[in-house]
Amino acid sequence: MKRLLRSSFLWNKSILEEKKDKYKSYHIVFFYKGVLLPNFEEINQSVKKIFYEVIKWE
Repeated sequence: MKRLLRSSFLWNKSILEEKKDKYKSYHIVFFYKGVLLPNFEEINQSVKKIFYEVIKWE
């Protein structure tokens, strides 16, 4: 799970970087509570959704 989240974060961090100001930083923590391990596509979709929600809050 940790490897999948890290890979998805690295693929999608440009979403956050294009809206970030010079003096702004983000602190994001991911929690997963489940029995089954999701595949990469499900994790990637969720990370993208979270990142777009974060930049929408600004």
